[in-house]
Amino acid sequence: EPDMARTLFDEVIGEVPVSTVDVPRIVARQRRNRHLRTVFGAAAGVVAVLTAVTLAFGATGSPPAPPAQSPSASTHVLRFQQSLPSDSTYDWLSADLDRALHAVAPDAEWIRQPLVGAYTGHDGDPPRFSGSAQDVRTTWGVRDGDLLGTIRVEFVEPLCVSDDGHSPAYNCWSTLPCVQSCHRGTTPSGLRTVVLQYPTGAQGHVNRVMVALANGLLVSISVDNTFQTVRDTYEYAPRPPLSIEAVEQIAALVSDRIAA
Repeated sequence: EPDMARTLFDEVIGEVPVSTVDVPRIVARQRRNRHLRTVFGAAAGVVAVLTAVTLAFGATGSPPAPPAQSPSASTHVLRFQQSLPSDSTYDWLSADLDRALHAVAPDAEWIRQPLVGAYTGHDGDPPRFSGSAQDVRTTWGVRDGDLLGTIRVEFVEPLCVSDDGHSPAYNCWSTLPCVQSCHRGTTPSGLRTVVLQYPTGAQGHVNRVMVALANGLLVSISVDNTFQTVRDTYEYAPRPPLSIEAVEQIAALVSDRIAA
């Protein structure tokens, strides 16, 4: 059977001519080419690895320093910590509040009051903030034209239980009372707000805005029509030096400077 198969194959293919190809030389050339491909392939692999290392670590071979982690070039991380008004801890916050005031009310100016305590400054100095483990706050004087008043800025945790456990908690978002007029809204950047106007005593009037910050804290900014001339002695202006609309704008600008 093998001879028959071979015969059939020869009949179909025909007589195979004598080969004129130098088979040994071809085999030798193929072996040489395989060797060269192996050498140059390994060299190319080394070059690729060195290139990747250079791109990743720099020409010196040292890993690049990691970029500084910052929420944003235009925002600051607010942390509660012990700090006196004379400390520099919250200088950035003072500067942000100062810029916000003059962006909204260019003619307004800061004025000192005796109640600022440890800090000794001058009229025109922006508010100085103090801090604790529970809050960051300031109380300062502000004037616009003939109207004098007091601005209070407080950064606090949102608390929904008052000290006595019964009366409304003014830092609670859902039960925040509205004495005279109140409405809820958002800042231009989308932060939730509560806007309040209410009387204090027989002559006092408060324009107050609370904002739920992106970091989970609340900021309350209020401006009233009282001004402390000497310790525990107050004068009353006909109305707060900053309107409720102005306080809303200032609160929005300051809030946008606090990082999430």
